Amino acid sequence: ALSALSFNNSLIAGSPNMSLHSWSPERRFQPDRWTLRQAAMDVARGFKRRRLSTSLVSLRHSPVLMLLRAWHTYGVWVSACVYFTISANLLLAWYIDWYRMSLTYTEKGNHGTSETSLLLNFPIGPFFAIFLRSWMLVCLIGELLRFCFLLARDAWQEDAFV
Repeated sequence: ALSALSFNNSLIAGSPNMSLHSWSPERRFQPDRWTLRQAAMDVARGFKRRRLSTSLVSLRHSPVLMLLRAWHTYGVWVSACVYFTISANLLLAWYIDWYRMSLTYTEKGNHGTSETSLLLNFPIGPFFAIFLRSWMLVCLIGELLRFCFLLARDAWQEDAFV
């Protein structure tokens, strides 16, 4: 009975082998059992301690965040290049089709007529349709490229990935 009393007193007073972080009321009443909940709480306390001691200044020079920033900047740059290339290809395809169509109009309308009749037979409807599509595509791609630039610039802010 005396040894059990001294064991309980050492739990209440704290034995020299027990650390301050592992003491909890659950451990006092169940000294032989270490539960998953207690292990998770210890990990959470350690994480909270590390998180509170971390500042944005120390994160600014973190190699992992520098690599993450470089990777995101590269990805945004590649996507901007893809947007630009696809839009340039689409514009070129539209205007090639329009030139082919305008050549067929002039060949069909060229039955010994003068240059003025060729000017009057100019396919103005398809020209303005392609011109309007091109203008809208250039505006859309301009906004996408501007958005990509802002994303790449924002990746280098202090709190971008925090």
